[in-house]
Amino acid sequence: WARLSRNRVNDTQPRLQGMESSPHALGHLHDDAGHCEYADHAVEQAAMGLELLSARGLIDPNGPDAERYIGNSLKDVTMHEVGHALGLRHNFKASSVYTLAQINSEEVKGKKQLAGSVMDYIGTNVRLDSGTVQGDYCMTGVGPYDMWAIEYGYTFGDTKPILARVAEPELVFATDEDTGGPDPLARRYDFSKNPLDFANEQMKLVNHHRGKLLSDFIKDGDSWDRIRYGYEMILSLQTRSLSMMSIWVGGAHVNRDKKGDPNGRRPIEVVPAETQRAALNFVLQNAFRDEAFGLTPELTTAMG
Repeated sequence: WARLSRNRVNDTQPRLQGMESSPHALGHLHDDAGHCEYADHAVEQAAMGLELLSARGLIDPNGPDAERYIGNSLKDVTMHEVGHALGLRHNFKASSVYTLAQINSEEVKGKKQLAGSVMDYIGTNVRLDSGTVQGDYCMTGVGPYDMWAIEYGYTFGDTKPILARVAEPELVFATDEDTGGPDPLARRYDFSKNPLDFANEQMKLVNHHRGKLLSDFIKDGDSWDRIRYGYEMILSLQTRSLSMMSIWVGGAHVNRDKKGDPNGRRPIEVVPAETQRAALNFVLQNAFRDEAFGLTPELTTAMG
């Protein structure tokens, strides 16, 4: 997988009939172009994660742990695409159910899913040195939102008790068109209840592996092209982190609860000023300084 090409995998699924009146869970299956890009994303994320884990000596790329890692990634993609076939839309807010500390804890690892839905695009959960527990790398089963949405879409009984659960934290929802709105949690490739924690974790990985490109990443006999590949892979971690945090500046959380829903939330909740300042500081530190990109004469020469 670490050597697979990045050719886009576009798969179009048929839309289920008779679901137009269902809740946000069902209806249009993909983005406006009718494509789901998750398979392509998963290949990239799995390859990147395997490269990083291999470089740190945590996984033998030819051993059983790598096979298990890749198998879980394939399972994740399969669940996502079967979800579309059953009528589920993308849910890009599902990754905000737990904090990063909870995800990488014995409370969640192997016991709960790390997000509310398999219909999100979630980055590989790889830690550097924060804490003693490495949580699951990706989704290993369907989430509570998926079960809830399928229950609504396929029940023949009264749906009101099902809909009354809308404000439960594990059932948060935002889909493709919401990614262009003000809600900073409605984003592809972010992760955890506080994505700044994930972004900081990603930058630890960026700085760690960028510093080892010339010494450890390339081996004797490798083409120097591998340095460029490694730098671009690491740069994608950095730019995605910058993208996910920049949207927090001026952001507002959007809730779909209706008046009278149990534990209903306000329709719009502005992101607190201190959170916006923290996000802005992250962007300034990791984008608006030359040294943030780790380019040296030796590294640029090696990239050719």
